[in-house]
This record gives sequence, C-alpha cells and structure tokens, in this order.
Amino acid sequence: MAHPTAGTILLGPPITRDEVIVRAKSWLRPSVSFHPGRRFANEHGRYRTDSSGFVCMALALPQTSIEELTAFCSLISRDDLLAGDLLICACDESPTRHAIVFESWADRFRRSYLGMEQVRDIGTVRRTVHYPYDQEQDAFLPRRYPMIRDAALFA
Repeated sequence: MAHPTAGTILLGPPITRDEVIVRAKSWLRPSVSFHPGRRFANEHGRYRTDSSGFVCMALALPQTSIEELTAFCSLISRDDLLAGDLLICACDESPTRHAIVFESWADRFRRSYLGMEQVRDIGTVRRTVHYPYDQEQDAFLPRRYPMIRDAALFA
C-alpha cells in the first residue's frame, strides 16, 4: 500500500496517539544522545538524532525537516492539544528550529505540559515544559500530524 503525500513529502502510515507516545519513549531507554550528523536505530527504525529525527521516528514518518513538518502539520489551538500532537518552532528569526512531542497537560490550568524532545548537549528527555516552550513564548505553535488517529476511531 502506498503512503499518502503532502505535496511532495511522503507521509507515514496512520498512527494512533498511543503509538506516538510509545515510540517517543523508546528513545528514553536509555536517552539517545543529540547529534544531527548521526543516526540511531532501534525497533522503530533508523533516524537522525536531532529534533526532526526524533519527531519523525515518533510519528513513523520518513526523515523530514522541521520546515517540512510545519508545512504538512496543521495548526491547532492550545485547547485542542492531545497526546502525540507537536509544538513546533520553525521561525526564521529563531536561533533554533525545534519540535517537541506533547504528552499531556501537567497542571489543571494548562500552564505546563509533559513533553518529549531531543535536546542539544543532553539527548532525549521527557520533562515538564512551561507552555508553549519555556522562554520562547511566541515561536512555538501547536500542530497536528494529518495521519494521527484516536485509538477508538482507528479500530
């Protein structure tokens, strides 16, 4: 079966929110070192060990860039964020382009969330993040991958 495309970008197969979280957590056993020129292989494939590589692995996507992720992942509101959605910074003005996998809200006021990301000089981390992304308040926007499915609707 051929994978759908978003323009010229090859998308992965449909994937549930739970699968995205399980795949993301696989880089925490142990933490995968950050290095954009290297690749890491596990049961989910072989991906670059930078931010976009981590997100592509979690979404079961072929390797793509932050800019391409931004192009085919739709903007959503803060209130619509669900497990497996992303917060992406792809601004030209930003010193770093980056993406983080949203897992869940960390407090009832939705001021912070549990997220997983690939961090320079650290590696893969799962941590509480102040919404939308610590000090970079205006650069990170919530986005949804078009092939993500809710488990109940996917069955």
